[in-house]
Amino acid sequence: MGKKIARIIGRVLLVVLVTIVMLVGTLFIMIKRICSDSAPAARNLFISTVLESGQMKFLASWFCTDAQINEVINANKMESMDSDIDTSLINISTDTGTQTVDNNGEAEQFDGNGIRMVEISGRSFFGKMLIIKDPSQVKVGTTYHGEITVKNFMRL
Repeated sequence: MGKKIARIIGRVLLVVLVTIVMLVGTLFIMIKRICSDSAPAARNLFISTVLESGQMKFLASWFCTDAQINEVINANKMESMDSDIDTSLINISTDTGTQTVDNNGEAEQFDGNGIRMVEISGRSFFGKMLIIKDPSQVKVGTTYHGEITVKNFMRL
């Protein structure tokens, strides 16, 4: 009876081990296929996602060449905003206390920081949009490889 139980436990452990090996092998083959040159969009998405995630950055170097990784990094770099900004394109609403009048002549309510939050939704999403009275005061901070960059940001 003891041999029969040991044989059953051994078979169950063998099935579990074979299943794990097959899953890991399938995952390895799938990632290798994604990183091949036959699917550059999937490869670029994989590299971007892995590099932006916390602890899995090593996966990019396991499956992709340094040239492929550098190509994706360079394609996703933020451009330097050293050029002069054309302030004539900025349309700032006229002030009436804490209210402003937009281009349609409707009153908008802003808080003390000049920000108004509007809830937006669609069929498959819900979110909040911030309307900023003076977009030239907005700064965007980014990090990449431990460097912190803060830039003025203005959508014209």
